Amino acid sequence: MKTFSLTIATPASTERIEDVESVTARDASGSFGVLAGAFRRVTVLSWGLLSLRKGDGTREYLALAGGVFLFSGNLLRIATTSYFRTKNVEEIPSLLEHDLARREEAIRKTRSSLHSLDLELMKRLTSLTEGGIP
Repeated sequence: MKTFSLTIATPASTERIEDVESVTARDASGSFGVLAGAFRRVTVLSWGLLSLRKGDGTREYLALAGGVFLFSGNLLRIATTSYFRTKNVEEIPSLLEHDLARREEAIRKTRSSLHSLDLELMKRLTSLTEGGIP
């Protein structure tokens, strides 16, 4: 069977997957599939799971945070904010949990830094209003 290439891009990285036989995805109208040689298709993907079958018959899954889907000339391009790629669909909940914990920690650190900056700014402003030199 004919195959095509898939390029998935996020703000941080781009990955190319070769030898893709078919893709099943979901948009606002429901689930749809794409095979090599299909007509051009552009849509906005819903948050969820994209399944792809490789030329050797194996399946892989992409958990996507939505995105833009463009299939043209036997190249599928997906732009999304983030995704996970796995061969085992049962891994996805733990991958999502790990990513959520990582993001929450980054937010906590950012808030802590902002709080420290606020305190330093208040000290300097207080010093200025009291006639001192910072």
